[in-house]
Amino acid sequence: MPYKDESLTFTINGRRKSPVQTNIQYTTQDKGTAKLAFQLMKDGVPLPLSAAVVKLVLLMSDGSRFVRNIEIIDKLNGRLTYVLSDEEIRHVGIVQAELDVLYTNQQAMSIHEFSFEIKKALIDTDILPTVEYYIDDFESLKHKINELYNETIQTVEELRKKFEDLENIETKEGAQKKADAVQANLDTHKNDKSNPHGVTKTQVGLGNVDNVKQADFYEFRAHNLNNERHVTKNDKDKWNAGQLYKLTQDNGRVFYKASSETTDYNELTDTGMYLIYNAGLHGPGLNQCFLLVMSYGNTLVQTAYDATNGLKSFNRIRKNDWETWTPWIEIETVEGAQKRVDAHANKTDIHVSKAEKDKWNGAQLSKITADHGGVSIAANEGEDILQKIVDKGRTMGTFYAHGKAVNAPSTYSTRGIFHLTGLSSDGKGMYGWVYATDYKNNVFTNYYDGSTTYWSGWKRLLTENDTDSVPWLNATYKNGAKTGDRQLQYKKEGGALHLTGHVITNREVVFASIPSSFAPSKSATEMVGVSGTTGMSKLIVFSSGDLKLTGLIANDSNAVNGYYIDKVIPLN
Repeated sequence: MPYKDESLTFTINGRRKSPVQTNIQYTTQDKGTAKLAFQLMKDGVPLPLSAAVVKLVLLMSDGSRFVRNIEIIDKLNGRLTYVLSDEEIRHVGIVQAELDVLYTNQQAMSIHEFSFEIKKALIDTDILPTVEYYIDDFESLKHKINELYNETIQTVEELRKKFEDLENIETKEGAQKKADAVQANLDTHKNDKSNPHGVTKTQVGLGNVDNVKQADFYEFRAHNLNNERHVTKNDKDKWNAGQLYKLTQDNGRVFYKASSETTDYNELTDTGMYLIYNAGLHGPGLNQCFLLVMSYGNTLVQTAYDATNGLKSFNRIRKNDWETWTPWIEIETVEGAQKRVDAHANKTDIHVSKAEKDKWNGAQLSKITADHGGVSIAANEGEDILQKIVDKGRTMGTFYAHGKAVNAPSTYSTRGIFHLTGLSSDGKGMYGWVYATDYKNNVFTNYYDGSTTYWSGWKRLLTENDTDSVPWLNATYKNGAKTGDRQLQYKKEGGALHLTGHVITNREVVFASIPSSFAPSKSATEMVGVSGTTGMSKLIVFSSGDLKLTGLIANDSNAVNGYYIDKVIPLN
């Protein structure tokens, strides 16, 4: 169906906003086609309306008033539409309108006021609409009905009398004249605000009503939603769950028993806190004391604190027979307890000192050497040192291997330490390691995997001397390659191939080679710089030891006159 669509976008904030004077104009013939569309925004994004009811208030120029629930077509993006009803579109003139949002959690807000015009179509020049009210909200409707009742009751009665005088309706013209006369009288009466019937305050019962302004629907709703003025069920539940039994006086101070009284401690059975200024009866013998009473059913405890200098405190309990009290027992103070502890601690003949415990706890509780301080395992010529370590197993210790011992790490005699665990969590066996040094200061390691009964083999650790003294070797040029600024050289150090030099050669050919034992096992590629201009080329080091350059990225490829081969390439 075609509509006369008009869209309005309203932004919600707390700033003062004047009513929007729109250029929207409908006619009385726009029946079922006068459509208003709204987009509601807040903080630059659409206002969600998932838990809301939106009302459109229409105040017509003739005093008619409509309050409508309007359709939310997109709750997530705050989009609404409303098509004016046939009753609304026939009220000619400027329409004052307002959007209101009511949330299901009882919050509400006014969105914006705006206006538009309904123009009388030429075909409807004879339309004489009367004042109408249509309110979707029942409470608002009831308020409006009560407001109009006193105004219209006399008019209805007068009209009834006038129609009784009409004897016959002979023609359309005659009936129209009579209707016009009635309408004129009705309009005159409606516009007469001077109380033509002389209705008194007593007659309408206003004497029983306070002469104050009554809250309208929106004011009442605002009051009803004001949580600061009302007591909630949660408030009542919290207060009812509070401490209703007094432990002190109303001002928070303890209950006071003066020196002029004679206090019977046996009668103080209510839970609470007391200050007693008399020795009283059945008390702990204190002239001034603070008393704490704790009771639950027939279980009761009294604790008294010396209010004079605070050095003493006493405790007693009433037994389950509700009558028998235990004697007052003085509670030990920190000072008194400390004196007893000190006296006991000074008996050094029966105690072990902390220094002695520290000395013993600092001793070797798990032996890693023999009792005389030497190694715990020794292997001589023909003996297998690794097997002796496994047989020792499940512990930590030291060993010595003669240079001719089987599976020794060196031909020189070695000493070391080992650590083997017990069974692993998977139950497959022992695991551990061995660390050894020969008298030439070579260091070796070995690892044992009990799941395979396998030693990984001795590995000698490299030293600075091993790496610093490795010589550079010259690479062999091929296919016309030659040295530029520096000879192309190579060496293997610390598990990596080192290359250095400046080479003049063609790309896409093998320009040099090194022994395969120095090359990476799976070949490798690296980017190298060019000379003569800014650029890069890719160096390929094959597992065979051949070297080749391929590809070029350069500012000026014709200016390239050589290649800098300065790289460290992992061998594995």
